[in-house]
Amino acid sequence: MSINSYSIKKYYSTKQNNNYYFPPVTTKDILSQLNYNLNTLKFQKIQTDFSIRRASVAAIIRVVPRNVNQVNENWSQYNSVEKFLSQNWVTSGICEILYIRRSLNPTDKWSGDLAFPGGKSNPGESDKDTCERETMEEVGLDLSSKNFIFLGQLDQREIKSLASFNKKLMVLCPHIYLQISPATPPMHINADEIQSIHWVPLTYFMYDNFIDNWKRISYPAVKILYFLRWLQVLERSSKYYYLWKKLEELVLGKVYYGGILFPNDMKYNIVNGNEDSMRSSSSITNSRRYSGSSFLPYTTNKKKPLILWGITLGITSDLVDLLYKPEELPLLSIKELASPKFSHKDLDLIVKCFKNGMPWKKPADYYQQIPCRKPVISEFTDDTEYFSYMKFSAYIGLLARAIIAWVVAKKAKDLISKHLIKSN
Repeated sequence: MSINSYSIKKYYSTKQNNNYYFPPVTTKDILSQLNYNLNTLKFQKIQTDFSIRRASVAAIIRVVPRNVNQVNENWSQYNSVEKFLSQNWVTSGICEILYIRRSLNPTDKWSGDLAFPGGKSNPGESDKDTCERETMEEVGLDLSSKNFIFLGQLDQREIKSLASFNKKLMVLCPHIYLQISPATPPMHINADEIQSIHWVPLTYFMYDNFIDNWKRISYPAVKILYFLRWLQVLERSSKYYYLWKKLEELVLGKVYYGGILFPNDMKYNIVNGNEDSMRSSSSITNSRRYSGSSFLPYTTNKKKPLILWGITLGITSDLVDLLYKPEELPLLSIKELASPKFSHKDLDLIVKCFKNGMPWKKPADYYQQIPCRKPVISEFTDDTEYFSYMKFSAYIGLLARAIIAWVVAKKAKDLISKHLIKSN
C-alpha cells in the first residue's frame, strides 16, 4: 500500500528518519508522561448488567537495560513509579510492550491475531482480578507480585457484532502494568491459547516509525450486511464462486482498513512453550546486552504475517496517545488512520454524512479550518457508532443500486419491446 493512499505522511511527520531503538526522547520521559496522563485524565467506565460479559486485558510494559552495569541489584526497593524512573538504566533503556499471538484455530475468528494477554471474567470477579488471573494463565506472569506496578486503565469499550445490529458481545477493560524488575520473570506459555509472544518497542508506534510497515487490509463489503449472510454459504457451494465474488465487488466493493505489520527484524523463537529470554538479573549480562539485533519472540507462520489491527490496534493507539504531551500529539491518532473505508466513494460519502452531518449544513469556514486533535488525550470515542454508520451506508447503497438496476432493466425492456413492434 502506498503511504499517500492513507495520507499518513500528512499527519505523521513530527520526526523524520527516526529509529525506534534510539528514540529522540528517553524512556524516563515517555513513562513519566504516561504515568502523569493516567493519573490526571479520567477513563471511560461502562457499567453493564449480568447479561453482558466483561473481559480484561493487560498492556504490560518493561524496560530492557542497554548498559547492564547500571542495573542495581536492590531493584525491589524502587517500588514506586518515581523511584523506578530515577534509575540510570531505566533512563537509557528500551521501553517495550508485550503482545501475544493467538493459536491457530479454525473455529476462532481471531485465530492467529495479535492481542494483549487477558480474557473473560468469572462471576463475582473484578476487572483487575480478571486481568491478573488471565495473564497468569496465558503467559505465566504474576502481575500482583513485586515485579510489577499497576499504572491505571484505558477507556473501556463495548465490543459489538459487526454483522448484526446492536448485538453487544462484551465490555473490554484494558489495564496497564509496568515491570520494575530488570529481568522479566520466567514466562510459561499456554500453548492451547497462544502461539507466540512478542515484545515490541513502544517507540515503534510513535512519530512516523510504523509508516513504512503500514498495511492495508480488506474484506468484501457484503460481509457487514447481516441479511445477506446466506449469500456467503451459497457462493462457497457454487461452481461460479469467483463470478459471485466479482459481482459482489462490482456492487458494493470492499472495506479497506489499516494495520501495522511488524518488521522482520523483530523475531525470536520460543522453545518448548517457554520464553527463551531473561530468567534472572545475571542472565542480562550473558544474553541480553543490546547489540542492535532483535530480541523479540516470534514463531514463523508464512500463511499469516504479524499484523496489528482491529481492537488491539485501537487499544495500542489509546496507549500511545498517552505517551505524548498534548502539544506534541500528531494530528490523527493511529486508530483514526486505520479506520475502515469503502472502496466505492459514494458509500464513503454516505458514511461521512452520517458522521459529520450533511455538507450543506456546515458553516462557511468549516473547510478552511486546520484539522487538529482536541487537547484532551483520553477523550472517549465510540467506534461501534462508526461501524453502525458503515452498515447503514451499505444498506442504502445496496438499495440505491437495486433501484437503479430495476429502472435500467425496465427501460431496456421498453426499448426492446418498441424495437420488436417496429420490426414486425
